[in-house]
Amino acid sequence: MTPRPQLWVIAGPNGSGKSTLTAKHKLHERMPVINPDEIAKELPDHSPVKAGKMAILEQERLLAQGSTFALETTLSGKRELELMRRAREAGYKANLVFIATAGPKINIGRVIERLANGGHDVPDEDVERRYQRALEKLPEAIKNADRSFVLDNSRSSQGMRLLFSRGHTRVKYVSRNMPEWARTSLEKYVKEHNMDMGL
Repeated sequence: MTPRPQLWVIAGPNGSGKSTLTAKHKLHERMPVINPDEIAKELPDHSPVKAGKMAILEQERLLAQGSTFALETTLSGKRELELMRRAREAGYKANLVFIATAGPKINIGRVIERLANGGHDVPDEDVERRYQRALEKLPEAIKNADRSFVLDNSRSSQGMRLLFSRGHTRVKYVSRNMPEWARTSLEKYVKEHNMDMGL
């Protein structure tokens, strides 16, 4: 029996640690990883708009082929949610890994640090806007996934901490030490599923 193709959505606000997680687990060695920021680095003008369009084309190509792939996203728009729905309809197993921090100031600081080390910049106001949008979209993203993992990366020196995991039919783990950002973001999902988790 042919295994189901998989879609891995590595999501979270700018500076949360998506690329760090992708590199740590060596996803690039196991499947194509679509990251608009990496695509932009290869373009002569480093255009984020052009890189974004190229990333979408690559997503559509791999989806049409039925190939397993991963993508990095801030989850600040609607496209990734729709992609997850379409992938599942096409027989994919959709996996969500969502990473965030205690607040956008942490993310802004990491973007500044990344820029100093040769990485790409993101305006502060964009980081703040995307931070809020990502947290707002997290409950819907969980509903659109077969498996979900929510991680806190507020203290990079301590590594990422698992807060919540859900399989296809049930919640498998919920941290009893839930930070405020996750508590607020997951509250809607928890209430809809009549779950008592101390939120």
